[in-house]
Amino acid sequence: MNTSLDKLINGFKLSNEAAGLSPRTTQWYDRILKSFLKWLKQQGHPIEADKITAPMIREYITTLQTKGKRYVERPFHPKEERPMSPCSVRGHCSSLSAFFNWAEREELITENPMRKIPKPKVPKLLLAGFSQTEVQALIKACASLPEDTALREKAIILFLVDTGVRISELLSLTTDNLKLEEGRALVMGKGAKERYVFLGKATKKALWKYFSFGRPEPAPNVNRVFITRSGRPLRYRNVSTYLRQLI
Repeated sequence: MNTSLDKLINGFKLSNEAAGLSPRTTQWYDRILKSFLKWLKQQGHPIEADKITAPMIREYITTLQTKGKRYVERPFHPKEERPMSPCSVRGHCSSLSAFFNWAEREELITENPMRKIPKPKVPKLLLAGFSQTEVQALIKACASLPEDTALREKAIILFLVDTGVRISELLSLTTDNLKLEEGRALVMGKGAKERYVFLGKATKKALWKYFSFGRPEPAPNVNRVFITRSGRPLRYRNVSTYLRQLI
């Protein structure tokens, strides 16, 4: 049986798409596995999944911890190279675990090397939320944007602060699931789990203004709440770019 890693990576990607994983998660797995494949080739290790051993994976993890690099882009600054964070290293391990678990279930390998690899520990940090002053500063900064974009970004900021949802949950929110008069929204979380979140007066007002004066005509079959000027669903990078500009 051909268990070449590049072939199985493609099979894993198709399996994830069929299982309904988000495109972002599928692409994340794919990118990390291809990085692992590239490293195996550079080291002269076998690239057949059934020949990859736990010591090889430990070597890869150690390389990430000592030589791994990540790149940070900020507005008005050149791309900056930084050491790979413990969370990023753990993300690589999680991706490898998901891949080898899948290969084991599909009977493509006889032994799962990740069973012998504990996930690297990461420091437990409490992330500080935005203060009221910082939120007000972000909203004030929206004034530098075109009016329709400013109305959308203000609604996004208040929605995120009010509900604590992930950006992916915000972007997947549909008009059918936004009950503005009732002050609540039904969002789809990880694992296709639905839950209600509730909106304060300021968020409701910002959303009403966005729908009344800032939201363009949606493209055919588009029912997302937050859309681009061309009426298409807003993407993660769109929100990320605007928020970085405002900070």
